[in-house]
Amino acid sequence: MENNDRLILVDAYSQIYRSFHAIPRLTNSHGDPTNCIYGVASFLLRIEETLPHKFGAVAFDKGAPAERLELLPEYKATRPPMPDDMQQQLDGVQAWIEAAGWPILQAEGHEADDLIAAVVKQTQKETYIISSDKDLAQLVTENVRLMMPGTKGRLNEVGAKEVEDKWGIPPNAICDFLALVGDSSDNIDGVPGVGAKTAADLLQQFGSIDNAFRHLDQINGKKLSKKLAEHRELVRRNQQVIKLNPTLPDDCCDDLSSLERNTPDWEKLKKFSEYYNFKSLSKRLDKLKENSQNPSLL
Repeated sequence: MENNDRLILVDAYSQIYRSFHAIPRLTNSHGDPTNCIYGVASFLLRIEETLPHKFGAVAFDKGAPAERLELLPEYKATRPPMPDDMQQQLDGVQAWIEAAGWPILQAEGHEADDLIAAVVKQTQKETYIISSDKDLAQLVTENVRLMMPGTKGRLNEVGAKEVEDKWGIPPNAICDFLALVGDSSDNIDGVPGVGAKTAADLLQQFGSIDNAFRHLDQINGKKLSKKLAEHRELVRRNQQVIKLNPTLPDDCCDDLSSLERNTPDWEKLKKFSEYYNFKSLSKRLDKLKENSQNPSLL
């Protein structure tokens, strides 16, 4: 498959938070905080340099996920509020992304993970999902890879083999795995006393949590069998909360048939760079604009 057939899907807030915490506080001459905007802009440029592509989108969370909160009112309740400095930069981040030619996916009451899952379900393209969220590992297939940010700006490719190496289970068991062990980042409690190794061993033996529940008498250890029986409803609830919804909302976007990147608005990007005092990015923009062979960079 040619590089220009690739589809790149970016989890916006994963990168925004990463930029905010990784880059020391920056301000422009007007006193505006700029570290998130700079981090996202630089990150998108690195994608262009390492993953040539013609199709892509950036997915944002928008509003509260009502269905998950109905199942679990304390879902994500332990997360601290967004820092003011980050909040102030969100409009600038989104404006840069749009000017750089990336379609934006967002819909009221929907999380970015679900929007990404919906796109993956509808496309046949070779797809790279860029996010640090392990929930998205459940989408990995032969044609879909998760790219997780690593050290020094690297992106670590996670395919089916890497999922099994890391968690001891195939991608299609990730939802059941997290339903058993919980997810502290989302404030989801797991089965008490069931850790990663126990959950992986259980899923290796039975293939799924549904099958394990059907064969509780075959589980090694009466203590574990009893725990699962006692926490059956918790696990079922967790499965519903963690499973991604691949249904595309009506108000998400007009057309997912291609998600072809738009040509960047070079003049707008240059003005943004000057306003935010991104001198290094301004120089790179000038070079990219001159590259007639690939005018869609950045």
